[in-house]
Amino acid sequence: MGSMFSMVPRNFQSNKKLVVVGGGYAGQGATILAQDLFTGVTQIEARYAGLVHKIGGVRACVRPEWGKHMVIPQNTLFKSNVHQIFKPAVGLDVMNSSVLVEGGQTVPYDYLIIATGAVNTSPADPPQILDFYEESAKAIEEARDIMFIGGGPVAIEIAGEIKQKYPSKRLSIITKGNRILQPGALKGHEGFLPSEFISQVESELKELGVGAIYIRSGVTTKDINREQFKDKPFIKNLGVVHFSDGSSAKPELIFWCTGSEPNTSWLRDKAGLPEDTFDQRGRVIVDDFLHVTGHHNIFAIGDCNTVNEEKMMATAGTYVGKPPNWPKGQADSALENIVQQELGASPRMYRRPDIIHMAITLGHMRGVTTGVAKVYLPAPAAQLKSEQFFVDQQWHLARKAEPHLYRLDPAEETGHH
Repeated sequence: MGSMFSMVPRNFQSNKKLVVVGGGYAGQGATILAQDLFTGVTQIEARYAGLVHKIGGVRACVRPEWGKHMVIPQNTLFKSNVHQIFKPAVGLDVMNSSVLVEGGQTVPYDYLIIATGAVNTSPADPPQILDFYEESAKAIEEARDIMFIGGGPVAIEIAGEIKQKYPSKRLSIITKGNRILQPGALKGHEGFLPSEFISQVESELKELGVGAIYIRSGVTTKDINREQFKDKPFIKNLGVVHFSDGSSAKPELIFWCTGSEPNTSWLRDKAGLPEDTFDQRGRVIVDDFLHVTGHHNIFAIGDCNTVNEEKMMATAGTYVGKPPNWPKGQADSALENIVQQELGASPRMYRRPDIIHMAITLGHMRGVTTGVAKVYLPAPAAQLKSEQFFVDQQWHLARKAEPHLYRLDPAEETGHH
């Protein structure tokens, strides 16, 4: 364990009860780390199917044969000392240090890590995931004019995938901001991405023939709103959509790719956390050490907390099993501080990465990255993310042989469809 955390004694192991609620990138990372530090770990996750590798979902929306790579089995992910409960958490009893699970089960904890993320209306993380990919791909194939509501990575990357497979389709991106990838287009985004990176993405979109429509005040609510997409993040043949600048459009297919709500309502039920533990958006307020306000043994990590940074896989989870120079994430910091507490030492402040490492893919041969040396185009993005979307790493973490990876034909870049 010393190689993972420099301050952890090599033979450290605690018999305290550690509970992780959530099985996304943050929860998975925390559980992977905890299994080597605690004799008994419980992970509570509502979805039995496995970890949904959301960042690869943008390709599966267009190519459903990719769907089998997007759900990573949970049953081989952890060691035998990890007990998994595949039911949703429905309440928290802080007085008795226990999590309440659907069906009446009570799970006691000495340390609790809340990693329940956010509820998205997004094609990258849909309900009934494999069926959705089939429906989405069919709808995309049939539509000639496709519109995306939201100017974040999901809309941009799906547009890139569509343009590679179907070069003649008309695509447009609608965003409230002055540009794509601006505050509001990314959940929790506060303007961390460099302007030159955004400019390069815009340039690539233009080369692909994707129109970006910038409307400061957004789409009028009388025509379209998030509630219409809550069951499925796309709608066919909705009719004419009117914009606040007086213009209108009649797309054959609309994808809703913006907006999320922290998955924290369960924390308020029963004898849960008081209202002043949450901000106006419903996120759990944490201190510099990722403690939930007023609770030294409860941590919140990932999309559900108030840490002011990009909410993404790299910052939520762990660097373990990732490429060289991958930054430490919130899961790493939370486990480090739990160990520090067990050792009677001072906690260490979580530091968000000084440099945001982000790759925006536009099909499997193009992309833009930002990071150590600013902007690269297009080869490093294609090598880092575009070909496999980190799928191989997620399956490696699960210690399970991945299904034969469907590899795309480089000839498709020429657009022979």
